[in-house]
Amino acid sequence: MTFVTLLLQTLFSVLVIAALAYGVRLNRKLVELRDGQAAFAKAVGELDGAASRAQAALETLRASTDTAQSELADRIDEARMLAGRLEVAAADAATALKRLEAAPHPRPLHPEPAREAIVPEDVRREPIIIQRALARAAEAAEAPVPAPIESSSARLKRVAELLRAADAEPAPVARRRAGARS
Repeated sequence: MTFVTLLLQTLFSVLVIAALAYGVRLNRKLVELRDGQAAFAKAVGELDGAASRAQAALETLRASTDTAQSELADRIDEARMLAGRLEVAAADAATALKRLEAAPHPRPLHPEPAREAIVPEDVRREPIIIQRALARAAEAAEAPVPAPIESSSARLKRVAELLRAADAEPAPVARRRAGARS
């Protein structure tokens, strides 16, 4: 072997070792690229899922918006109709007020409120006394005992009327009528 062959073989060995080192380095980069590609594919899959969920949420939001818009439009239409009716009623009321003001008034426009019947204080406090007074007044008038009255003001008015009726009729007549029924 000559010097030239030895030199060529050494050069060739160095080149083979360099190619081998370059191949190992390239292999490592390819492995990293494949790992990155898998992570990228996973990220793309997650992004696709998120985009699908966002699209579904947008469709739901659009449907809700359409529903709300139609309900709002209905309410606005109803409000406009009621506002028109209110304007007509206000105009009618103003016209009626003008007619009332222009017409002669034989009696006052605002009558005094009716006065309550004056009932003794013990009758207001004692429901039993009220029931007894009703029973006595009913006997005196030869009428059945009325059922209890719901409203307190109506009850007081009724008691006052029955007491006045019982006071107006003499006591012996009421007793004679009670004896005649027996």
